[in-house]
Amino acid sequence: MYDLSHIRYFKDKNIEILGYGIDTNIITEWTKKYYSDEKLREQQVICYKRMLEIFDKHGIIYDETKFKRPEKPTDYVEQPIYWEIIKNEKNRKILGEFAESFTLFFRKGLANPNSSYFMNHIEFRPPVKEVVDIIHQAGGKAFLAHPFEYKFDDTMKFIDDLRKEAELDGIECFHPSSADDDKKDILVDYARKNNLYISGGSDYHGSPKPDLQVGIGRGNLNIPKEIIEEWI
Repeated sequence: MYDLSHIRYFKDKNIEILGYGIDTNIITEWTKKYYSDEKLREQQVICYKRMLEIFDKHGIIYDETKFKRPEKPTDYVEQPIYWEIIKNEKNRKILGEFAESFTLFFRKGLANPNSSYFMNHIEFRPPVKEVVDIIHQAGGKAFLAHPFEYKFDDTMKFIDDLRKEAELDGIECFHPSSADDDKKDILVDYARKNNLYISGGSDYHGSPKPDLQVGIGRGNLNIPKEIIEEWI
């Protein structure tokens, strides 16, 4: 499996695509178009400046000397800065719900064109159709990752619109973001009715999330292996 997360957009929305069963050499060569070390360093500088502009706009209090600068080209600029600013109680009040988690701040703020916190990562990202096409060229299957993670007003309509532009093979139906309120069942039913494969992820990332296991997540998330036997 190859995770093409955080590198594609669709209708001004940052979304994530998973590529399974691919020739990684083809994908690796393609990523140089958008993600060479030089390009990533340039993006880090731009994103850093935009973060400060957003903070100034909203009256966020910060001390640049306390911000951890990225050591590697692949390091994110936004997350360590976010962790630093939410230490300040006044900033937490300004941020409101965005102070609850970085994921929420990113999804509904930085990556949301309708938010006053919008950073506009879109210019750095390849279109979703290009991502799906290169996965297919590499002999793989393309899945939309965790649809409910994006906090869209109408998630199922978004999937319909996406499929009109990009030929998805499947949907990641099992995920922490779909573990509650029958969301997993809604996605599974949609996939079955539209002849799409089903995958799952527990959001396991190794040592950063020691309470998770591969295939077993928070709450009652337990991903059955049978769902992937249909397409592996």
